[in-house]
Amino acid sequence: MNTPTTVRRRLEHVQAIIDTATEHIDSPGDEYALTRAQGLLEQTFADLDDFESDQNADSNSDE
Repeated sequence: MNTPTTVRRRLEHVQAIIDTATEHIDSPGDEYALTRAQGLLEQTFADLDDFESDQNADSNSDE
């Protein structure tokens, strides 16, 4: 089962790949693709934060 922690680790790995690729941009198309990927990654991190926050709120309301 994928936990939020596992997903976060995978996203951090993808972030490292994007950061490395950004250093080797060869064309405007590359730059656009990496910028788009970075934006999607940031949104996914934010969604994951929201999910974890909701999970914590739900577990606290069960007590």
